[in-house]
Amino acid sequence: RKDSRYPVAMRKWRSVLGVCALSWVASPLVGQSPSQEVLQLLDYSEAKVRLEAAMDLAQRGNLMDAWLFKNMKKGTPERQRALLLAASLRDTPEFWKALSQAAGRRTRSDSKKPFALLLYGMLHPEAGKEIREDLERASNSYERLCLLQGLLCQAQQVPPDALLNSLKKEKSPEVLATAQLILALQETSGLTFDLASAAGLSSAAFASLLPNSAPVPAEAWNQEGLRIPQAWEFAARRSPARAAKEWKRLPLAGEGIARVFALRELTAPEQAKSFLWFQSHLRDADGLAWLWGLLPELGLTWPLPKLAVFSRAEASAILLYAVKDFEAAQTIAILRLPAARAHVLKSPESPLDSWPAAAILALAGQREDLTFLQGVLGKASPAERQRFHPLWLLASRKLPPGIPRENYLFGLARELKSGVSGFLDQQSWLFAGFFLLKGTEVAEFTPALQLPSFPLHPPLAHPLSDALFEDILALLQAPIYRWNLPTPR
Repeated sequence: RKDSRYPVAMRKWRSVLGVCALSWVASPLVGQSPSQEVLQLLDYSEAKVRLEAAMDLAQRGNLMDAWLFKNMKKGTPERQRALLLAASLRDTPEFWKALSQAAGRRTRSDSKKPFALLLYGMLHPEAGKEIREDLERASNSYERLCLLQGLLCQAQQVPPDALLNSLKKEKSPEVLATAQLILALQETSGLTFDLASAAGLSSAAFASLLPNSAPVPAEAWNQEGLRIPQAWEFAARRSPARAAKEWKRLPLAGEGIARVFALRELTAPEQAKSFLWFQSHLRDADGLAWLWGLLPELGLTWPLPKLAVFSRAEASAILLYAVKDFEAAQTIAILRLPAARAHVLKSPESPLDSWPAAAILALAGQREDLTFLQGVLGKASPAERQRFHPLWLLASRKLPPGIPRENYLFGLARELKSGVSGFLDQQSWLFAGFFLLKGTEVAEFTPALQLPSFPLHPPLAHPLSDALFEDILALLQAPIYRWNLPTPR
């Protein structure tokens, strides 16, 4: 449960492979250099292009490792940050050591250090385990904030007592609010947020969305001059409970889509009726996925399936339910087999387009569907094999039960944006952006970050126009920035 991205054994095995690979490419007869086009993209004016070039470089495999290791500290600051990202994604001991050095205590505070600390917290397998020593890597509160915002992606391996003890003298509300959210992701109870600051209220709103968590007190929402993004308030505000007629009048568009989480403030009989109301009025795919994902959390009765109608949102909720109760979810999946089978047969030339329906077939585990999955694998492209081989393992009941299966199913549900996890995955980059980028030039050109009354101005040791902040925004918006959410139980 501590790392839903990779099982520990797989991480160790990949690291062993990386050691062998790095020693192999050291030979000049084997190592390769990136093309001139890739080198130009690493210096491109747009941060997203630089980030994509770095990720592409990392995916080239071990043939580029020798060049990458030799050139990590060369070139413009933009190129160095891109190469540091590529190195971090290689997942080998040598590159982990290089990342640790870049984020090191004795490293001077240049335009690479905050980026390195963010990457270190996000990806390094040892990040946060010795949190006191890791916090000493930072030269100022902004760098500590970068580290902790990265550690939201590995929250489960941060020792809570050591985190709190290390921040006893911290004065930055942004740093303290981020630390509290790390504890909330560990399902720590009795947390106290500074609800008088936008940072504290934001963290409290996100923490209150987690299952079995306490709501934000009603009076916190009415403070003069203190606003957070409306979607966060719409999703979190549930005390005191509003009457159904009150929130039914509110528009289900834009940030108002987050009002589907109003289901959590109703009594059980009202929840069932209101679910059907939301289902018939919502037109947004993300909102439907959030709505359906509340069914397993709230323990509501599943509606009868609509024959020949396949719903990605419903499939996402079934996969989420399977994390908690595999057998019950299997029964629900079997009832949806006709629609799922019809859906996968509509696009036999592009099975990747219909993988959510194939996931329902795999969960149902019927023999004839196993034959279909075997047929897909028989002529699969590398991308199709990567997607469908685990589904075949699930269908044949060869996927190990327990944590490996739970993490896999939870990952599928998150990919389909189900429930609270889907909402948090969508909003996490914005949360980190307000904390790390408010007041910078890049924030002025990012509409989502232009909430005028959001009073977060972290102490910056760099010009507000520095391309560092463009690279941070691009990283936050990339799929690899993904919080370590608690697995449903």
